[in-house]
Amino acid sequence: MGWPKFPAIACAATLSLWPVAIAYAGDGSYADNPDILRDGYKVDWVPANAPLPGEGPAEDMGLPFRTDWSLSLRGAYQHDNGGDHYEALIVPQASLTRVFERGQLSANTEAELGKLDGDAVRINALRLAIAGDYRLDSLTRASGNLSFSRSQDSVLNAAADVAQTPVVTSAEADGTVTRQFGKLSVALRGSFGRTVYEPTTLIDGTLRDNGYRSSTYFGGGLRAGWELTPIFTFFGDASVQRNLYDAISPSVGVKTDNYDTALRVGVSGKWQDRLEAEVSGGLGFVNYDDAGLRQVSTTLYDASVTYRPDPTIAIRGALGTAFVPPSDNIASTRVEYRATLDASYQINAWLALRANAAWSQVRYEDGSSPDTSYGVGVGADYTLNRHTVLTADYGFAHTEDAPNPARDAHRVTLGVTFKK
Repeated sequence: MGWPKFPAIACAATLSLWPVAIAYAGDGSYADNPDILRDGYKVDWVPANAPLPGEGPAEDMGLPFRTDWSLSLRGAYQHDNGGDHYEALIVPQASLTRVFERGQLSANTEAELGKLDGDAVRINALRLAIAGDYRLDSLTRASGNLSFSRSQDSVLNAAADVAQTPVVTSAEADGTVTRQFGKLSVALRGSFGRTVYEPTTLIDGTLRDNGYRSSTYFGGGLRAGWELTPIFTFFGDASVQRNLYDAISPSVGVKTDNYDTALRVGVSGKWQDRLEAEVSGGLGFVNYDDAGLRQVSTTLYDASVTYRPDPTIAIRGALGTAFVPPSDNIASTRVEYRATLDASYQINAWLALRANAAWSQVRYEDGSSPDTSYGVGVGADYTLNRHTVLTADYGFAHTEDAPNPARDAHRVTLGVTFKK
């Protein structure tokens, strides 16, 4: 189907989901393209929510907390190695925020309902996040996060023999206590999480068990920073995480329970509110419980810089490394190298532009060909009024992961967001 017909098809697909919008209440407004761009490609853009002339803030009807909500309706067209695809999306969102004298507590919930051409409506994702922080005294602050999600990736990005991707349910919690001792600051943190993968449905009707991917983790860390100058802070960071898997890995024949340890040192700097930067380096170790698995160590490095020349422009770049555990067909721990670049520009109270780019390479210990992926995206938000925003996004993603053939995906999304 040609490009000239796409706007009409996208609008028709969007309108076809209005009955579903009435039947389902919830939210989840990720205006990016999560089906072809991974989590690392997402970015929080400067939103086009500046009040229009003569408009004031919304009232909360005397409630003890601030409320917010939105409902996004979108139509998407994707062209990839499998052909052309059309999808309609409903993304509702709601949030509650309570501000106290010494801190605040917030809760955010969202959902994503999708319908591919020829398929039934399905729930792509459900998310709930609760965050809070509290100032114990003038020198001590505590913060914590609790999150729950249930998601299912689009079959468009699955292998050719997959009819339905697995449903993934996860719950995570973390907390941090920070104490200031003059020029020395110390932060103690802890975390816990559980992820469950349901079976994958293949095109022949059989189920592929994913128990080896389900896992539980818990860990902690300590970061100490010394203020060298009002701008620069030198810091050291140590962390350890225990990873426990539910079943034996098909690729290695044993469970891959392990300890993941990292030691880093670095420098961070902040120049007013315009420029923030941090660079660190260190060593990472993965020690497996099973003596038959090779222990892995590598050099870790991370760097990030955020530049805000004025309140309307934000640019952020980041580099980093991370361990990737063994999978169903890869019997070794790998190291991922990644880079991201994000930018946003609030032109005026009505129009906001955004762009991003990402690159990732996963390298193997045996020197075999690495897995490489990269992508770019651009988008715009146009505010009709305080309650209505038009959105447009384009994303491109390229993936190389032998022995699978290289894959490209182009995705265009048009939509409208109604908000409080």
